[in-house]
Amino acid sequence: MKTKKVNIFAFPSQTTILFWLVTITLVGAVAFGTSGEAPFPIWWLLPVLLFLTVWGFLARPDRDIRNRKLTPIGDQYPNLRASINMLSIRIGLKKTPIILATDANRRYTMGSFRRWYIVLGTDQLNNLEAQLSNPDEAERAEAILLHELYHFKNGDYWQTGFLDVLFRSIFPLMLWFMFFFGGWMFLLALVSQSLAQIAPQAILEKMPAELLPMLEPMLLSSFPSQAEMEEILAKAEGINFIYVVSFVFNISLPLIIISIILLIFYSHLIWRMREYYADSGVAQTLGSSSPYFKLSTSKVGTTIVNEKSENSIPIGYRRTISITFSKLGDYLERRTTPSGRTDALLEPQRVFYDWKRIALFLSGLVLILEIFLATPLTLPLIGKNPMHFSTVVVVVAVAYFLLPRLVLGISGWLDVVKIILVVNGVRLVWLLLTLSVLWGLYLTVPEYLAEILRFAIFSIARYAGNASFDFDLLEFVVEASVVNLLQVPIIFFLQLVSTLCLTFLFGRIFKWYSYLATSEVFKRTVLVLTMGAAIILFFIFLPISTAVLTGNLGLFVQPIMVVQIIVGALTLIGMAFGFYQNDKKHFGKCPHCGRDITQSSQFLDDCLECSEVLYPWLWTDYDDEQF
Repeated sequence: MKTKKVNIFAFPSQTTILFWLVTITLVGAVAFGTSGEAPFPIWWLLPVLLFLTVWGFLARPDRDIRNRKLTPIGDQYPNLRASINMLSIRIGLKKTPIILATDANRRYTMGSFRRWYIVLGTDQLNNLEAQLSNPDEAERAEAILLHELYHFKNGDYWQTGFLDVLFRSIFPLMLWFMFFFGGWMFLLALVSQSLAQIAPQAILEKMPAELLPMLEPMLLSSFPSQAEMEEILAKAEGINFIYVVSFVFNISLPLIIISIILLIFYSHLIWRMREYYADSGVAQTLGSSSPYFKLSTSKVGTTIVNEKSENSIPIGYRRTISITFSKLGDYLERRTTPSGRTDALLEPQRVFYDWKRIALFLSGLVLILEIFLATPLTLPLIGKNPMHFSTVVVVVAVAYFLLPRLVLGISGWLDVVKIILVVNGVRLVWLLLTLSVLWGLYLTVPEYLAEILRFAIFSIARYAGNASFDFDLLEFVVEASVVNLLQVPIIFFLQLVSTLCLTFLFGRIFKWYSYLATSEVFKRTVLVLTMGAAIILFFIFLPISTAVLTGNLGLFVQPIMVVQIIVGALTLIGMAFGFYQNDKKHFGKCPHCGRDITQSSQFLDDCLECSEVLYPWLWTDYDDEQF
């Protein structure tokens, strides 16, 4: 019997939200870590990382086809080819993916933005062809094909592929940067004095006389003049190359560690979520979840086992690795268990995380950025609020994660408060631990603490010995404690107020009944509102709060601050005007009868005047009988 269920495709994709959270955290960490003052230019790391990722992602299909010896299936599977064409049209794909055959017993999707491929093992190709020719088994085969096709319809095939290439790119890039530049800086530290004493005349005296007329002008023009050399030596005297080497490692290692943590503890969530959406697409298209249940109990497990069995690592080592990582639970699993996926089909709202999972997820991201990129010393050292980036991420993520609850009429105000409390509470605990260590060192070994702070100033804060920084130790410790503790309630207040305002606006928008004709209009409207709120928060409120907190009111007259405030103000005015006009025109208006829906304080499914369904795209139905 068919039952009415929430259509998870009516909301912004949870897979897409997770993808952008992980990607923006990683790319934002690189951007934050390579910006600002540095002993030598490192801004190019982010463009190089993006280039390597995009280039690797676009080239990956050809590389996989070549390395794995994948071949198109040709005309030997007519039923399969006809079925894949028919199903692609049925679910509205713009083109039909190409089916590739492999000797390995695997099934997966891959491709770039314009090329789509479904890879199937030879045994699976034969089984699918036989099932499609049998009316009793055809629906089961169609469920398998639909599951893969929905990865293209949902767009998660490129998200997981892009993220995989991003992780594969950042590790070698940062390792190369760390050892190459670190090695060069260490070499310069050893030979800097000898290089400074090299004179052009000494080199010319050792050259053959017949080459002097040709080489002497070139050599003299390539060396700096005496005055320029004295200026270079004066600057070099203030540079401690050991601090520069430390700077290189302090830039590279945190980014590598962040990448490892995101890969182990976060990327698997995206792989899980994409399976939920593909399963739901199968059930909605076929009108029943029964084919999925048969698929999940027999096919998914064997696909995983066979995929792993192709690994070139010896069985004994694989078993050791498996036992080691089993202590981490299911963090490294890219697919959920069949029971979890069937539960999501029976109750689609399970796809949307509860407040505890959201709080845990965001707390980890904030803590990663706090520990590795924004130490409690950062604020008093360079006068910048280190939490601008993570504050905006938390606000947008909380609002998006709670959007389905708001749409379904479930109050999310208390959940917002609890999530923000947990996120800031975790960060406060870390801050208190750090400041406790700071005060403990000051009270027990102040001389050792002074050396640590000086090293941090010269390397972590990027002065690299090229600037003097004299400070009173007690004054510095007090300032670091007061300023960092004061920013906790400020950030909490900004996150709480911003998130509550955004969720209120989301709830208001959902009652523009005559405007939200389709789910795409709803998702597009939410996206525009979210982007505008992020710009306003990032360009106006966070910089102003930082300037007031640090007492650096001179920031308000700096050109970049003026431009930020102007852009944020224009965004605020434009959004307020557009929201007011649409709210006045569409709020509470039935799209069918045009009458005002006055009883709109709670979630409504049908118009109370004409009894028409207000949002037919919000619901779906299919048979949830397992067998």
